Amino acid sequence: MWIDDFPAFETVKDRDTFTRLTAFLKEYTGSEGWYWYPLCALKREVPVAAYDVDQIYREGKIEQIEKVIRVCKIAQCISFQIQYGNMKRHSENLLELIYERDSDGYTFPWHVETFYFDDSRKWMIYVSHEGTITFTGEMITKAALKWMEGEPL
Repeated sequence: MWIDDFPAFETVKDRDTFTRLTAFLKEYTGSEGWYWYPLCALKREVPVAAYDVDQIYREGKIEQIEKVIRVCKIAQCISFQIQYGNMKRHSENLLELIYERDSDGYTFPWHVETFYFDDSRKWMIYVSHEGTITFTGEMITKAALKWMEGEPL
């Protein structure tokens, strides 16, 4: 699985780790920017399924994302906001994160250029500033294709 090559990291403030993570992601898109699929074409073949996350939330279909997370038995996650260099371990469950709200509404679709993964490095979820959500990794991509409504982007 390609995501197995994703570098592990021990500390959230390690600049070398940030550099390795961004280099790894760019290697798969060839992009010099901070974006990932579907905002950039992939230059290597990896399993992906991307959807309109804004539409999912607007239509009240968050349970589709929840089903994918539950089927894949995902709980805790690490988040990585590439343009800010912020890496942190979420103490909350990923299921709680997708339902988190503030005074403006749900916060998950508004996380800009954020990558979510865990220590297994078997899956990754990318949420973009353009309102997309991308699932990558063999099991999570299959689950997304089965449980998400509509055609992938």
